[in-house]
Amino acid sequence: MLQFANFTATQALLDEIACSAASCIHVIDFDLGVGGQWASFLQELAHRRGTGGVALPLLKLTAFVSDASHHPLELHLTQDNLTQFAADLGIPFEFNAVSLDAFSPAELISPTGDEIVAVSLPVGCSARAPPLAVILRLVKQLGPKIVVAMDYGADRADLPFSQHFLHCFQSCMFLLDSLDAAGIDADSACSYHDVHTLLI
Repeated sequence: MLQFANFTATQALLDEIACSAASCIHVIDFDLGVGGQWASFLQELAHRRGTGGVALPLLKLTAFVSDASHHPLELHLTQDNLTQFAADLGIPFEFNAVSLDAFSPAELISPTGDEIVAVSLPVGCSARAPPLAVILRLVKQLGPKIVVAMDYGADRADLPFSQHFLHCFQSCMFLLDSLDAAGIDADSACSYHDVHTLLI
């Protein structure tokens, strides 16, 4: 499910911002992990923007991280890997890690003139600080061109079993409703079967 969510989020971001003429793309990520999802984003951005002699934009990646969830060495390795990969693709790249435990929103609310802001935000922020309401206010102040919200479904093991089960059920229901709203034929051989297998 995580790989599907990352792929879908990457495609949504690319569809919205990759064809713009902006010289800077600033992605704010509230769920960095090890940064693997950004390698495919960089590769596809280079492919889409690199054809036709169009200059590649500066990609600024700001990752909100918690001291409890990311070791400094892990962040350093993620930064090195992404920086090297971007350099190999010829994409100007900046990486900034901002502590969720103590940050100033004013530092982020200063986009440059020709900068597109995109936000990657997981819906299931359960044990993260600051609270979701504070994060949503910050996102609103940033005025992003696109916000990609990902619901990882069963990512709520912190809840009692009955609430966890209800949360999983609702996530699956929302997934199926979104597929239905998108006009995907529920009887198609591949997509419905794969989703059904995933849910069971």
